[in-house]
Amino acid sequence: MKELKIQNTLTGQKEVFKPILDNKVGMYVCGPTLYSEAHMGNVRTIISFDVIYRMLMSMGYQVRYVRNITDAGHLTNDQGEDVDRVGDAAKLSMLEPMELVKGFTNNFHYVTDLFNCLPPSIEPIASGHIIEIIECIQSMIEQGLAYEVNGSVYFDVNKYNEKFDGSYGILSKRKIDELIQESRELEAQGEKRNFIDFALWKSVGDDALQKWNSPWGQGGPGWHIECTAMSTKYLGNKFDIHGGGMDLKFPHHEAEIAQGKSCVSEFSVNYWIHTNMLTLNGAKMSKSKNNSITPLELVSGDNDIFEKGFDPMVIRFLMLQSHYSSTLDLSNEAILAAEKGFIRLKDSYLAIMSYDPSGLDDTHTVNDGEVEEIISTIEYRMLDDFNTSRSLSSVFDLVVVINKFLNEGLTLSKTAILNIQSTLKTYLIDVFGLKFDIQDNNLTNNLMELIIDIRAKARAEKNFEISDKIRDYLSSLNITIKDGKEKTTWVNDGEVEEIISTIEYRMLDDFNTSRSLSSVFDLVVVINKFLNEGLTLSKTAILNIQSTLKTYLIDVFGLKFDIQDNNLTNNLMELIIDIRAKARAEKNFEISDKIRDYLSSLNITIKDGKEKTTWGYN
Repeated sequence: MKELKIQNTLTGQKEVFKPILDNKVGMYVCGPTLYSEAHMGNVRTIISFDVIYRMLMSMGYQVRYVRNITDAGHLTNDQGEDVDRVGDAAKLSMLEPMELVKGFTNNFHYVTDLFNCLPPSIEPIASGHIIEIIECIQSMIEQGLAYEVNGSVYFDVNKYNEKFDGSYGILSKRKIDELIQESRELEAQGEKRNFIDFALWKSVGDDALQKWNSPWGQGGPGWHIECTAMSTKYLGNKFDIHGGGMDLKFPHHEAEIAQGKSCVSEFSVNYWIHTNMLTLNGAKMSKSKNNSITPLELVSGDNDIFEKGFDPMVIRFLMLQSHYSSTLDLSNEAILAAEKGFIRLKDSYLAIMSYDPSGLDDTHTVNDGEVEEIISTIEYRMLDDFNTSRSLSSVFDLVVVINKFLNEGLTLSKTAILNIQSTLKTYLIDVFGLKFDIQDNNLTNNLMELIIDIRAKARAEKNFEISDKIRDYLSSLNITIKDGKEKTTWVNDGEVEEIISTIEYRMLDDFNTSRSLSSVFDLVVVINKFLNEGLTLSKTAILNIQSTLKTYLIDVFGLKFDIQDNNLTNNLMELIIDIRAKARAEKNFEISDKIRDYLSSLNITIKDGKEKTTWGYN
């Protein structure tokens, strides 16, 4: 394995990564507490560790990635009080806790998929590990490191410090005297022996929505103990990496270390990694101050903060431009700048990946050395504490070379191009987790406009060979060109409104999908008349149609449609290249020049090789 360096929060040093077991890595990351929707801070942490997970696998490690879901437990609020956030939210929503958490878990998974984050190897939930939690607490009581009061159990920080040489605070570098003073100021000692002790188990009454039987009576787990129980169950008493947001360093992760040493033998985590916070327009996110945004609001544009919605990959790209340990600010200017960079990167990636280097000479050129150096730097910077920011900077150095090769005649060997393609695939796709939509619908529409224009000109010149070729080829793709009369017709928008109303009415009548779908097909008839027969509809009518189909076909009926098959674009380009070749052979430069100029306006270049003609993006 190549040498990887990690900034270890525990030691404060950048250290060479040495896994406990050769070629295997155990990594635990604290997941969200799902009493509300996932927020952008969650996304920043999840994306950061997704990249770390991907990089470790890319290096050849077999990684067991454990990321929990907290669906139960008592957290400490700003006043130092233990509160059951899941239970309180469930009561407020008049839902069962499991029902509440299930909905927010589905939302969380949707968000992680949206940002192309890989699922963890194991995703344990806290409520599924009550037995392990109780066993761990019992072990601490037996050692005198925890005590029971009125059915609740607390961790004794002073006793722990006596036994483990004053090591409480080893991660956060905080002194116990300072912690005691801070705890006193909160005035929340209550039944605890010491101000800084924390709950392992909290007694609850019969009215609690979440409660379990225990040796100390009816209650529920504290927040910190859950992660200790789950991490050690799936990764053992010693594992390689523990991570989470910077806000978890104290008290959560500090408590985990103390609990781990107290309830299992020889507990240790070798590397602690913490991601920094995400701010919004330069300020800490806060719902109470109206300075927060959910991932779906950011993507959809359904918010009052940003001027439009943004592609999830643009947001992921923005986060990659900052090191995981640096504060990152979400602002309109930052995302728009990231969008421009992402498009530039996407265009270069698609252009070079569609290039066939088989016809190139494989003699080493003077420029190959520059390519090799850049590729080496991309990897080196990722091996230096997963520095996506600096590594991406080197990727853009490679983009400069790619553009010079494709557009300015820079000479590169076949091997150099293959190495560029392999490197971009490895880092942009496999490690950085970016996705590039290879094709959007606009290009297909533009290509069809060109084909229809060529067909019209061919028919006018009685060049039936070309017009028939277009007709037959498009027919093989199940595409029909309809020549209608030049006229404009109108339809009363009331017809659309009536159909939309009927779709909803029939679903409200005992979920009658059959009759509702029948009305959807009435809408399909209107759509086809609008698209193919010159039927005119107002902007409002079209927006209502789009909204209704999204609501019922996707959200309610649960259908999925592949919006665009890239094969169609490739097939259309094959036809255009064939027409161009024939036009050039017949010295019909009007058609061949028209094809060249139109494709150039779409940033598409046709390259004439020795054996075949290829196309790609500029």
